[in-house]
Amino acid sequence: MYRRPILLVDCVAIMALLALAAWAGERGPAKYCGTVTFDRWDGCALYSGVYVMYVSEAIKEKVRPHAGKSIQVDAKQVSQPQNPGDGLIKQLVVVGPAPPAQNWVALDNLSLSVTPAVAADGRPRLSISLQNNGGKEVEVFSSEFPPTLLAKRIGKQIGGEPADGSSFALITRQSFSRRRSSN
Repeated sequence: MYRRPILLVDCVAIMALLALAAWAGERGPAKYCGTVTFDRWDGCALYSGVYVMYVSEAIKEKVRPHAGKSIQVDAKQVSQPQNPGDGLIKQLVVVGPAPPAQNWVALDNLSLSVTPAVAADGRPRLSISLQNNGGKEVEVFSSEFPPTLLAKRIGKQIGGEPADGSSFALITRQSFSRRRSSN
């Protein structure tokens, strides 16, 4: 059997793809858009679909007046322990409302509620409801609106986790899926 030797062109192509993949997930100083969220432990994040940018405990009061609104910030200092991964905004300037949605869904006037339940077979269930409270129709694709499961931090910060507050995303970037019944 003939095996073609790896050529210099192959190596360059592989290196270029790896570099592109590494660059794609890097979070650094830049402008970010998202909805300002405060969880039940008062942790703060700028949330835009699958992307979570934590806002440092030291500066979260700058964005508190915008809680529940989609805004744009100019992040002056950002840390990202793992690439790809979430980032922590350590310094920011609020630019204002987020620009009109282009490749993302503005979450203004949308509310999400989660109701825990136990199924007849004893397994835990969650009922997730997304409601539009505004006057304008919003199209949301379930695959582009993944839930994030937050957890209260107990003890020291876990290595590689960027959040510096009382909570962190235990699960993120997991989109909804539709399971077909076998009946």
